[in-house]
Amino acid sequence: MGKVTYKNLFSLVEERIKKNVQYSKPSPLTIQTEKTLASNLGSASDTSTAKLVSAVQDLLSQALPSFIINGLSVKASSNTSQSIVVSQGKGATGGAIYTIEEPITIKVPFDDNTEVFYVVLYKNNILIQRTYSYDKLTLAKIIVPNPGVTTFVRDTNNNSDDAYIVNFKEVKLYEDGYGKLEEDSIEFLRDNISPILADNLIGNLKLSENLKIINTQGTLELDSDSLKLMDTNENILAKFNKKGVYFYDVNGLEMARFSNVDARIGNILINQDNIGSDNFVSGSKGFRIEDSGYAEFEDVKIRGRISSSVFEYDKMSAVGGQLLIGNSSVLAEDITLAQTTITTEDSVFSLNEILRVKVGNNDEYLQITDVSNAPNYVVIRGLNGYSYVWSKGTAIISTGTTDSGFISLDAVSNYSPFIDIILRNSLCYNDITTKVRLGNLEGISDISYGTLNGYGLYSDNVYLKGKLYAADIKSISGANCVELYDGNIIANSMTLKDPLNECCYSYLNSGQWYFHDELGNQNPYVKRLIAGEVTTGNTICLQGWKGQPYIQLGIKDLAAYDPNYSVNCQKWCVYYSNLNCYCNSPIDYGWCFDAHASLYKVAGVYDEATQDVAIDTSVFTHSDAAWTRVRNRFLLWCFASASSTCYWYGILSYQIKYKCCLAGCTWTCCTYSYTQPHDSTVTLKTCYDVCQNICFPSAGCWELQLNCLSLTWCLTTLDNITYCCCCRVLNCCSTIAERVGSISHYQEWYVCNCCNYLSLTGYSPSCVYCAYLCYCSCVRMYGIWLGGGNSCCTINCFCSTLGTVNLENRYLCYTWINSSTSHECVYTNCSCVNLDIAYDYSCLCMYRMWCLRTYADMSLCIGISNIIYGMYVIQCYCSIPSDTVCDYERFWSLKDYSETQTILDPNGTLNYLAIGYN
Repeated sequence: MGKVTYKNLFSLVEERIKKNVQYSKPSPLTIQTEKTLASNLGSASDTSTAKLVSAVQDLLSQALPSFIINGLSVKASSNTSQSIVVSQGKGATGGAIYTIEEPITIKVPFDDNTEVFYVVLYKNNILIQRTYSYDKLTLAKIIVPNPGVTTFVRDTNNNSDDAYIVNFKEVKLYEDGYGKLEEDSIEFLRDNISPILADNLIGNLKLSENLKIINTQGTLELDSDSLKLMDTNENILAKFNKKGVYFYDVNGLEMARFSNVDARIGNILINQDNIGSDNFVSGSKGFRIEDSGYAEFEDVKIRGRISSSVFEYDKMSAVGGQLLIGNSSVLAEDITLAQTTITTEDSVFSLNEILRVKVGNNDEYLQITDVSNAPNYVVIRGLNGYSYVWSKGTAIISTGTTDSGFISLDAVSNYSPFIDIILRNSLCYNDITTKVRLGNLEGISDISYGTLNGYGLYSDNVYLKGKLYAADIKSISGANCVELYDGNIIANSMTLKDPLNECCYSYLNSGQWYFHDELGNQNPYVKRLIAGEVTTGNTICLQGWKGQPYIQLGIKDLAAYDPNYSVNCQKWCVYYSNLNCYCNSPIDYGWCFDAHASLYKVAGVYDEATQDVAIDTSVFTHSDAAWTRVRNRFLLWCFASASSTCYWYGILSYQIKYKCCLAGCTWTCCTYSYTQPHDSTVTLKTCYDVCQNICFPSAGCWELQLNCLSLTWCLTTLDNITYCCCCRVLNCCSTIAERVGSISHYQEWYVCNCCNYLSLTGYSPSCVYCAYLCYCSCVRMYGIWLGGGNSCCTINCFCSTLGTVNLENRYLCYTWINSSTSHECVYTNCSCVNLDIAYDYSCLCMYRMWCLRTYADMSLCIGISNIIYGMYVIQCYCSIPSDTVCDYERFWSLKDYSETQTILDPNGTLNYLAIGYN
C-alpha cells in the first residue's frame, strides 16, 4: 500500500509560526515587522497560543465540510478482480488535509449481506466501510447487485452480478446575481437530469417556445402556433391549431381534417351546405348531396323500395363490381351483431352452405347449421373474423358447400375481366378453387403450367367435337413440355404406351430412351454390350467405345473361401477400378478398367451358445474366437430355523479360467465375486445372470471352466415366519331345570348346572400365541299360579364364568302374575373374550338363583331354561417352514467374437459385362 500523509491545521499553523519566528532576543523593529507572525511556540510563555490553535482546529474539524482537492479517483484494478485502485491526490476533511503520493490497491471484502461499501480516506490509511461516516473523506461507493454471488468489481454498471463503482465528486452551481442559474450551471443540469415526471408538477408550468416531448413512440412538439404529433422519424401525423385538427400519413398527405370551415375524411368532403366526394364533377364523376335535397350519384343500389313521381329508363346502364351467381335471397328481417338466426324471403339454402353478405367494405361469411325451420336458419356468424349489423332487404348469396360452388363475373378485381367457375373444397369459408376461367388468365398459378398470363380458357378438361386450329400446341410448360409444329415433335420427355398393356412402355427422358416393364423397373435402352472372362487383378480394354460403359463383375472360380470360418463373418467383394478412356489414334480408342476380387473375413459375432453346465466343467469356443462373453447364472439363499427365523444370502468367490486347445497350454485365471441381492424376499429368490468378457491373446479355439473358490452365508433381516389363524367349533350344550308343587313362604333354591365340552372340530395347531372364545346365551323363565293371589317374581339372570374370567352378570326383575296366566321374560347376550393360552376351556358353568314368595294356601308352578349355543374358538398361530438351501451355480452360455482378415485378388476367374447406353 502506498504512503498516505496528512497535516492537521495545528501542524500547519505551527509550521508557519516556526518558519516566521526565528529569533529569541529583541530585534530591530524593521526586522520584526517583516515577520508574518510574532509568536514563538518554543517558549513557555506561548502555551496559551498553542491551546488556542488546538481549539481552533477542533472547531474547524466540526465545521468545515469534506471535499476532494484533486485526484483521488477510484477504479477497478481489472474486470475480473475483487480489488480497487485509488489514484494519487489530495483531499480535506475536518480541518485535515490528506495526500496520497502514489496509487493504492485494496481488496473489497464481499460478503452475503452488504449491498453498499464506502471507500474513505482517513489519516494514514484507505478504508472500505459498510456504513457512511461524516468525519471521514468519502471518495466513492461500491454497489453490490447480488450479495453472496457478486465476486468481481467493475468501473461502471453492466447490468450483471458484478459490483460497480460510483465516484463522489462535489459539484457547485452558481447564480448570476439576479436569482437565475448562470449558463454553465444550466448546461450541466440539462445534460444530467433525465425525464421530468409530470405527476410531480403542481401549479402553472411556463415553457419556452418550441417545446418537445420525446419518447420511444414519437415526439410531441408545441409552439405558439400549433401542437404537432410526430412519429419516431419526425413525420407529422397530426396537427392541432386554432383553425382545426389535421391528420396526415407518413408521406405528409392529408388523410382527414376537421376545420372551422369544412371537414374531410379520405375522399369524403363535408362543406357547410353539402357532403360529397372530393373529386366531384357534376355529370362526370363522384357524388354530392346538397342541403336542398338534390343528390347526384354514379350508381345507386337500393335494397328496399323506390318511390318516385318521375322514373327515367331506356338509358345505357352498367353493373359495377363483382357479380356472383348462386343460390341467393334477401334478408326478411334486420340482423343484430350477436344474432345467430336469420330469416330470408325464400327457402333456398341447404345445410352447411357458406353464405356471404357484403355491403361496401363490410363483408361477412356465415354457415347454415339448421334448416329445419326454413326460411328461418340457424347460422354461425363471422367465419372470416368479422360480424356486422345487417338491415332488412340486404342481399345474401351462397358460395356453396363442400364439392359445390358458384359463378363469379368480375370486372373490377385484379387481373379482371374474367368469368370464374369456383368449387368449394371444404366448409372453411375461403377454401375455394377456381376450376374454370374464361377471360384474363393472369393471377392463376397451376402446378403444371406455372403462372398463366394473357386471355384464354383455363380448365381441367376441354371437349371439342369440331376441329382444333392452332399454330402451336404445347402440352404443359416446364421440363415436360411437348410441342408440335412444322411436322416436328419437340419434347424433353415422351411416353409410348399400348392401351392394351399400359404396364410396359417406352419413354424419352433428357434425350435417352427407357423401357418401363411390368415390375416397375426403368431401364435405359442398351446401345453396346460385351461380356467375357478375366483373371483377378488383370485389365480389360473395350476397343472402340466412346461413351463411358456400365461395368458388372461376377465370380466364376475363386478358391480362397474358408468353409470352416463363420459364414456370417466372410464377405466377397468383386469390383473394378481405374476406369479410364484412352485415345491413341482416330481408330485406337476406348475404355479400360481393372478387375479385382477380395475376401473380407470381417469381425463377426456368433450366436450365443447355451452351455448350462455345472462348475468345474469345460466348454469350448469356436475355432476363430478372439474374445468371448461368458454368462454365469447364480441363485444363493438358505433358511436354518435352528439358527434364526430370517433368511441367509450367499457371497460367492469364483474364477473363470481358460487355455488354448493345443497340447502343453496352461490355464489363465480371472477371479470375480458375486453377492446375492437381498433387499426383499423376491430379489433374494431371483436367479441372476452375471456376464464377463474374456479376451484371448490370439484368435483360435479356447477351453474355459467356472470354478468355485469359496461360498459364505450371511444373515438377512427378511423374516421367514407366516402368521395364521383358525376357527374351531365347540359342541353345543343346553340345560333345563324345573320344579312343580306347593311352596312354603320364603323358600329359596340354588341350582348349578355344568356342561363339559370335550371336543373341538379340526386339529389344534402348534405355536399358538393367542385364542378367543366366542358364544351366544339365552335365558327363559315362566310361571303359572294354581290358586288365587298375586306374586312378585324377581330374577337374577345367570352368571357365566370361564375360569376366573367373568363373562356376564345381568339383573332382570319383572312382574305381577295372575292365576291361569303365563308370562315369559327373555334375555339374550352375545360375547367374545380373549383366552389365556394356558387356560382349559373344556367346562362352562351357569349359576342361577331365584326367590319365590306366596301365601300359604296358594300353589305355584315355575320353570326356567338356559341355552348356551354357537360356541367357537379362534386360535392365532405361527407357521415356520422347514430348513432349505438353494445353491445354484451354472456356467450358462458363451458368445464368441472373431477378428477381421482380408485376402486381395486370390487366384481365380471373374465374369464381366460391359454395357453402353450412349
